[in-house]
Amino acid sequence: MAALDWLAALVVYEQARTGRVQLSARVWGELWHCDGLARLLRNQYLAERRLDDYRWTDWLYQP
Repeated sequence: MAALDWLAALVVYEQARTGRVQLSARVWGELWHCDGLARLLRNQYLAERRLDDYRWTDWLYQP
């Protein structure tokens, strides 16, 4: 059985996670800086959202 290259595995993981963080930041930025109908829908969604609802960001703080 071949030995696992842990350093290479961590580099791949880090790159994938960094990419996901960057894409999520762009989406959240667009959400916060929208206007018109999108702003009204965003405000309605956020007003009805539970304060402990982390379903869209929980992955960021999990190992």
